[in-house]
Amino acid sequence: MRILDCHTHRPAPYPEGIVSVSPDDWDPLPGQLYSVGLHPWYLPDDLDAALKKLGRIARDRQVAAIGEAGLDALRGGPMYRQMQAFRAQAQLAQMACKPLIVHNVRCTAEIVLLRRQWGVTVPWIIHGFRGKPTLLRMLLDAGCHISCGPRLNKDVLPSVPLPRLLAETDDSPETISEVISAMAGALGMEPGKLADRIAETAAEIFYV
Repeated sequence: MRILDCHTHRPAPYPEGIVSVSPDDWDPLPGQLYSVGLHPWYLPDDLDAALKKLGRIARDRQVAAIGEAGLDALRGGPMYRQMQAFRAQAQLAQMACKPLIVHNVRCTAEIVLLRRQWGVTVPWIIHGFRGKPTLLRMLLDAGCHISCGPRLNKDVLPSVPLPRLLAETDDSPETISEVISAMAGALGMEPGKLADRIAETAAEIFYV
């Protein structure tokens, strides 16, 4: 299986992507890989019940990653509830030995600190990154992977080591081929070669 799109909200079947769903939307199609998690914008009132349900689903072989989970300083519920949900999902990813897809809006310092404090060893993939060089350096130094989508920062992209670079469509109508072509242009690479490198990294992270 060749995975190029590490985070998408496109409906399955989508064999070259990791389809992101919530626990309530978990209804897997045979052969499709998923990430399952609680988005910080949509945390349920009964968070404990939702986390228990996620814990049961996480053991499924079609779950390649946990998330999208994370912290958002501009939108979502109170930060203490976001933190509670994020910590629980980070622990679940660690116990399941699966990567965590991370939603990060103006919380880079907190995410970096938490990754170090919690002694995380599984990959954390910062999805949709388009931040400044200083933020990129903080995330890379903490051991995070970087996923870029259609709204990528072409000036910062060359600073991401290729073994830490992934691609995504998220909720965009653009195809993953179009996203990778734009990334390749910023890196001065042939799109096919970049696609091969991204697929290789994805295979290492998602065990496909």
